[in-house]
Amino acid sequence: MDTIPAEFAQRSIDIDGEPARDWVAQLPALLESLADLWSLSLGSPFPPLSYSYLCPVSRQDNTEAVLKLRFPGPGMAREVECLTAFAGDGAVLLLESDVDRGALLLERIRPGSDLSALTDDEAVQQFATVVRRLHKPPPTVSPFPAVADWGQGFERHRTIGEGSSPLPSRLIDAAQAVHGELAGSMDQPVLLHGDLHHGNILAGTRQPWLAIDPQGVVGERAYEVGAFLRNPIDTLSARPDLESLMSRRVSLVSEVMQLDRGRVIGWGMAQAVLAGIWSYEDHGTGWEEWVRIGEALDVLRRSA
Repeated sequence: MDTIPAEFAQRSIDIDGEPARDWVAQLPALLESLADLWSLSLGSPFPPLSYSYLCPVSRQDNTEAVLKLRFPGPGMAREVECLTAFAGDGAVLLLESDVDRGALLLERIRPGSDLSALTDDEAVQQFATVVRRLHKPPPTVSPFPAVADWGQGFERHRTIGEGSSPLPSRLIDAAQAVHGELAGSMDQPVLLHGDLHHGNILAGTRQPWLAIDPQGVVGERAYEVGAFLRNPIDTLSARPDLESLMSRRVSLVSEVMQLDRGRVIGWGMAQAVLAGIWSYEDHGTGWEEWVRIGEALDVLRRSA
């Protein structure tokens, strides 16, 4: 069994605290146990690992699948509930799950390239197609948070003390106000993916594009656009034409999805700042890119 990569182990501990240290130490044994349980032949993990341990597997009937492991918690349970609700329509199929041990067995998506391989205009069109498949009425008894619940991150961030945060206080104030205003005036809520960006939409054969890694949150359709606007982060935030790109992307996605442009901008700005807060809380770094995108969208918001 391959050694668990040190960067993945440390990231798991950074996110989930000391309990994740024991879970990581037990991962090799857990992988072997799941291989026996689900009759799998395990491959080496996909590089680079991010927040989940992912490896290709072959099932007993020789079909391909992907084994996903993450420290057990509410997020894993919501992912199972969300994938069950999506039922493979616009999303990866869930084949098996063991929530208590943080394990999912998923459909292998081929060829598996993501939306970042497309032009920006093409990516908007395919994003909209996937969204139309995914969105469903929320369950009557919902295990999912509302978008207003996620907005609590603003207030939590304030508890670190005035002047202690490196994030611009003016931008945080504006983002919190916009988030609260939009959450209080939403259109009919649906079950959202919650993190539907370029890297989480893969080219498939069963359907042309399929979503992976849903967070599961209840809110209006315009909320879903936020993650798409601020990605792919590794190339987007450094672009010198960021404001004009954001303006074009907002206009196109609003037109294609028939959404109010102002709400798309507002949600995008508020979510980008929240992403910066979460990145700072989890790692202490990496918030700068999200803030730059939040500032670009805030310029659009104030000039609308």
